Amino acid sequence: MFIPALFSYFRGYLVITVTGNFTERFLNVCTAQNILLWDITRISGRTIRCKISVRAFKKLPKIAYNTGVNVKINARHGFPFILQQYRRRKIMLAGIFIFILFVVMANQFVWDIEVRGNETVKAADILAVLEEEGLKCGVLKSKIDQRTLKNKTMLKVPALSWLWVDKHGSKIIVDVRERVPVPEIFNPDDYCNIIAAKDAVIDSLIVRGGIPVVSIGDTVLKDTVLVTGKIPSSLKSEIRYVQSDAQIYARVWYEKTQQFSRISTIRTQTGNKKKQYTLKIFGREIHLFHSGNPPYENSDITENKHELSVFGNYLGATLISREFKEVTLSEELHTEESIAAQGAQILKNQIDDETLPDSELLSVSDSYRAINDTTVEVTVKAEYKEDIAVKVKGEIEAPAPEEGENGEALPPQA
Repeated sequence: MFIPALFSYFRGYLVITVTGNFTERFLNVCTAQNILLWDITRISGRTIRCKISVRAFKKLPKIAYNTGVNVKINARHGFPFILQQYRRRKIMLAGIFIFILFVVMANQFVWDIEVRGNETVKAADILAVLEEEGLKCGVLKSKIDQRTLKNKTMLKVPALSWLWVDKHGSKIIVDVRERVPVPEIFNPDDYCNIIAAKDAVIDSLIVRGGIPVVSIGDTVLKDTVLVTGKIPSSLKSEIRYVQSDAQIYARVWYEKTQQFSRISTIRTQTGNKKKQYTLKIFGREIHLFHSGNPPYENSDITENKHELSVFGNYLGATLISREFKEVTLSEELHTEESIAAQGAQILKNQIDDETLPDSELLSVSDSYRAINDTTVEVTVKAEYKEDIAVKVKGEIEAPAPEEGENGEALPPQA
């Protein structure tokens, strides 16, 4: 149904009413002469309404006269009548033509680039590399070699494991995936030691491989060897190298100190609000009926962006609406106790973020002192029990040369 209706619209059609005592005869004659009528509706006993093409309507006056009916045009629809309506409006037609030409031309260039999927790698760094490889605003889309761009960008940004360039009209979307760090994997035969992850006091040792070099109650510094995989034998020249394996729980102490202000700023909305519209086109902002400056000295701002597109093709222009809600600022002086409690919780959370997985909190305390009338210094001390064992690969030493009777090294045997 859609295709015939579209065809009729482009050719133009009329809605007519036929009135008389012989409307059935009128319909029969039209059918006999292959004149197409559709959407036929009987309005009353003597009147029918239907649709007919412009070309076929030219044959109706003679048929109407012969069948004794009156034909009246109720409405005109279709593309020919639109052209006729705007035939004298040359400026409007020229504007429509220029707009269509602009859409077609703008769609051949890149006017916006968006990076998606990045978390630790900054979008600005990726965009800088893409620009070095020729992808930037204003470049022809036909000059973009997606495969080459992908390969060269990934070589220059090793943190990326996957990249894809997708074209959406005049907008380029760059989807990336970041490389996940692979933890160091030890084979069963690898020689490794266990070192301390942090400064601590040893609380317990569960050694499954290697030789412990510390005891319960020892104080160790970060990176101190706790278990060695280098195992000497009864023979001086023979040393076995094994993979150390252990759980070493130790008491770790944390201390954090930070100053906090007792003064906080309160934002209160007055109820006054204004909207500003800005058109961002080809990277430049055009302020619509405003200077670009905020209407109020202090305000809460809500921003919405609407990308302008035709048939899903981005035109390189974005309409930005900003709503400014006026606020008044006032200061509130909090008590030392309330600020100290808030500050202590912040520092406790920071310490908790620094602890190792599966750590156990043994004790925590906090204190504060007034620096001046508006500032409080808060200190938090915490003790945790943590597994501080960290595996590191060891280096196998070259065997020492054998000594002769007089203590001199013997030459190597052929």
